[in-house]
Amino acid sequence: MRSIYPAAAMLVVLAAAVQTPGGERKPGRAEIRKGPDFPRIANCYGARISAGSAAAEVEFVAKYDLCIGGFWGVDAADPEKVEKLKGLLCRLKEANPKSILLDFSCSAPYVRVNRREGFPEDGFLLQPDGSRINGWPGTEMIDLTNEKVLDWLAERCEDSVKTLGFDGAFIDCMGPRFDGWACEIATGKAWSVDLDHDGKAEKRSELDGIWREAKERLAAKIRERLGAGKVFMGNQAGEGNFERVNGILFEDNLDYVLDGGADWRDIVTRYLHWTRTPCRPSITTIVSSSGIEPPYEMWRLPKEEQEAYCEKGRKLLRRMRFGLATTLLGDGYFAYDLHTRARGQHWWYDEYDAPLGYPRAEGKEYPDGTWRRDFDGGTSVVNPTIYDVEVKTAGRMRDVSSGKVSRRFIVPSLDGRILARTREREREGAKEPDPKPLFTRDGPEKTVERDGKILYRLENGWRALFGADGTLATMDCDRRLIAMKVRPVIVSSEAWKDFAAAGASHEAGDGELSFSGRRTEGEKAIGYVMRWSDTGEGIRLGLEMTAESDVHVHAMRVQVDFPVEMFAGGRATAPDQDVKLPAEKKTSAWMADDFTDMLVADGEGRTRVRVLTSRNAVLRDERVYGGSSYRMSVEFPGGDYKAGRKWEAAVELRREK
Repeated sequence: MRSIYPAAAMLVVLAAAVQTPGGERKPGRAEIRKGPDFPRIANCYGARISAGSAAAEVEFVAKYDLCIGGFWGVDAADPEKVEKLKGLLCRLKEANPKSILLDFSCSAPYVRVNRREGFPEDGFLLQPDGSRINGWPGTEMIDLTNEKVLDWLAERCEDSVKTLGFDGAFIDCMGPRFDGWACEIATGKAWSVDLDHDGKAEKRSELDGIWREAKERLAAKIRERLGAGKVFMGNQAGEGNFERVNGILFEDNLDYVLDGGADWRDIVTRYLHWTRTPCRPSITTIVSSSGIEPPYEMWRLPKEEQEAYCEKGRKLLRRMRFGLATTLLGDGYFAYDLHTRARGQHWWYDEYDAPLGYPRAEGKEYPDGTWRRDFDGGTSVVNPTIYDVEVKTAGRMRDVSSGKVSRRFIVPSLDGRILARTREREREGAKEPDPKPLFTRDGPEKTVERDGKILYRLENGWRALFGADGTLATMDCDRRLIAMKVRPVIVSSEAWKDFAAAGASHEAGDGELSFSGRRTEGEKAIGYVMRWSDTGEGIRLGLEMTAESDVHVHAMRVQVDFPVEMFAGGRATAPDQDVKLPAEKKTSAWMADDFTDMLVADGEGRTRVRVLTSRNAVLRDERVYGGSSYRMSVEFPGGDYKAGRKWEAAVELRREK
C-alpha cells in the first residue's frame, strides 16, 4: 500500500552487509556494534568548551556521541594552545571512548573576515565592478575556481587532524551547486559574479556546474591529505563525493517537511543512502531545529532575550521526536537545536537516554503508514502521515516520552515515539497525554482542528489538510496522496521568496471553509480571501486578492502540486494535449500550457483527478528546479500595481471514476 504522505520509492531492506551499486555498503551487525549504542546523539557547532572548562561542562559534552565543531581556543599556530586542546580531547575520549570529535575546519564558499591567515589575496569572489560579496554574516565569498583557494581550505582540514588532534574534519556548505543562497544573505543587496574579470556578470545557471566540480576537487584534496583512516564530513556534500566522505550533515531537511511540505520519504531514502558510504566509521547526521527564527548573530541580543528564544524552541518536543525517530530508521546521528542561525544548544531529553541498545533489523513501513525499527531494548516509531495512528504491540512497552505503559499507543501525525521494553504494570502517561481531538481519517465531524491545522472530510471520500493560512497542505484519496501545496504564491524578485502570511483567520460554514488574511513583504501587503467548498465531487477554491499598498510583483500564481511517486508513468490530458508524466526528470520543465481543463491520472488508472481553472494554466516538472512534484500553475502577469488592484481565480479538483 502506498503511504499517503509523503510519496517516493519504497526503501529496500537488506539483511546482511553487502556491496551495492554506486558504492553503497551496508554495515553488518558486528560493525554497527563497534560504534555507540542507540540513540546516537550529536551536537552541531555548539560544544562551547575549551581547555579551561569546568569538569561538569566537560562531563556533559562527553555525553554526545558526535561533536561537530564548537571547541574554543583552537589555534594551530600556537603550540601551547594545541597542547591544551589535545588534553581536552583526551578528557572527552576518556569519558566517552566511542565519541567522535570533529573540528569545524572551514566553509567551502566563504571565509571569515577575522580568520583567514594565509588566504590568497586573489581568492575572493568579485563582482563586475571589482567589489567583494558578503556571505554569511562576518564572511566574504571566495572563488573556488582558484586552486590556491582549494589548497588553503584543504590545509585547514589537514591541520585539524594532524596538528590539533581531532578525529576528523568537517567542512561546511559542500552542496553540489553554487552557494547563491549565501551571497548577501543578511544584507539583501543585489549581487553578480564576474569569474573571468572581464567586467561582465556570469550567468548564474552556469555557476552550479563549475562549483560542483570545484567542490569535488576540494573533497579529493582533503581525503588525500587526511588519508583513508581519518574522518571527513561535509555539509550536504554531493553524490560525486559519496566515496570520499564518512557521511554528510542533513541540515534542517526535516524542517522543510514540517514547515514546507517537503517529501519526507525522499529525505529518508537519501539519508539511508548516505549512512552507507564506503568510508568508515559512518557518521551521517540529521540536525533538526525548533523552527523558531532568531535574528542573525543572536549572541548580540541581551541575555534574557536569547534565553527566551531558546526556551521557546526547547519545548517544541514534537519536532525533536519526529527528527529523532526518523534518524533511528538508519544508523546515523541526531541533533536538535534552535535554528540554523543559532546552533548547538545543550538540550538533553529523556528520549536521548532511551535504552535501545543496537538494532535487530532495518526500519520498515507498516500498513498504517508508520515506519518502525526494532532494537534490543525496544522499538522506534515515526508517523510521517497526516493522521494520528494507533500502534499496537505484542507485549507491554513504555512510551519514553509520556511514561505510559501499555500495548496500545497513539502516535500523532508528524511525530515519533520510542517504546522501551518493560515488565512494569500498565498505566497512563503523565508527561505527554494523547492529543485531543484525534486527527483520524474517518469520524463524524466534517472538520477537525488542532494545533493550527484543519482536517476537512469531503463527501467524495477525499481528505484535505489545511494550514492556518488556508494552504491545502495535502489531500488524499483512498489513502493515496493526490495533491499538495495548493495555494497562492507571490514573489517580488528573482530570489523567489514568497510573501509571508500574516493575520490569518478562518470560519467553517455549511460545506465551506473560508480563510482570510494578508500576505506581506516588508511594507508591501496583499489581502486575500480563500473559500474552499465541498462540491460533492471534490473541492473548489475561490480566491480573491487585493493590493493593500503599491506593490511590485515579479510572479504571482495559484499552484497545485501532484506527487511524482503517485503519478509517474500516468498521463495529463487536456484538449489537444496529452502528456506522459515522466518518472525521471527531463532537461526541460515544460509539459503543457494554455489549458483550463486537465485530467491527471496515475499509471494504473486507479486515481484520476480532473482540474478546472478560471484562467489558463501551465504544467511543469518542478524537479528541474529542485522540487519534487508536477506543478500546475494558474499565473497572473507581473508588474507594478497600485493599492486597490484586485485579482481573482478559481481552481476545482474533481474525482473522476
